[in-house]
Formats: sequence, C-alpha cells, structure tokens
Amino acid sequence: MIQWTPEEVRSVMEKVIERSTTDADFRKLCLENPKQAIKKYANKEIPDSYQIKMIENKATVTIVLPDFKGAEG
Repeated sequence: MIQWTPEEVRSVMEKVIERSTTDADFRKLCLENPKQAIKKYANKEIPDSYQIKMIENKATVTIVLPDFKGAEG
C-alpha cells in the first residue's frame, strides 16, 4: 500500500485547491474525479479504500449523524 505523510497530504491539497480557483477544467476534474485531480500533483496512487469527494463552495451545511444506537423500528 502506498503511504502518504501528513506533509504530503497538506502540500498536495494546497496545490489542488489553489489551482481549482483559477483553472476551470481542473476544477471540473476535481468535482468529477477528485482522485485523478490529486494524482496530477502527487504522482502517487490513492488507495481504492479512500473515498474522496470535492464539492462546490455553496451555502449549505452537511452534518454527519453518528451511528444509530436505539432499537430498530
């Protein structure tokens, strides 16, 4: 498995985010295939087990609820 250091993640994501603000085609790639967009800067594969989603900056909030602990029904 390919390992990423925290520094690599931070550096690559800074570059990806910055480019997405000035390059419309790259921004579209980020939204449609974020792993491919990241790979352009990292030259490293992202493990299949990682799910990455990039979204447009809109005035919405996503809240992830914790796992349900109560009885089914």
